[in-house]
Amino acid sequence: MISLTFPGRPVAWARVARGKGGKAYNPKKQDKHRTDVALLLKVAAREAGTPKLEGPVCLRVRFDFKRNETAIELTPAMKGIHVCDEIIDVDNLAKQIMEAVELSGVVDNDSQIAYLEAEKIG
Repeated sequence: MISLTFPGRPVAWARVARGKGGKAYNPKKQDKHRTDVALLLKVAAREAGTPKLEGPVCLRVRFDFKRNETAIELTPAMKGIHVCDEIIDVDNLAKQIMEAVELSGVVDNDSQIAYLEAEKIG
């Protein structure tokens, strides 16, 4: 199992922005967050003795807006569902983490994630 709690307000995946001349780019805040999470995931995976996961994987993510942290587990465990009135789509929060999982190199492609459980609390 790879487990990580990342401090800071959760960041959602944003639509691609357009700059001068219509060139597409990702917002800097989104790119920095994804890169930071990916680096920490890579370290956590090595420390867990599983630098690379093969085949289908399960991802559980908890976005805690009260504590300003994101907890990530690559595990098949299911837990209870909680409600949060934060006005950010949970699928966009999860997509940001899925992109970081892929960027970390722990999986080759985020399409390997066969099960996803994400919750917003706080």
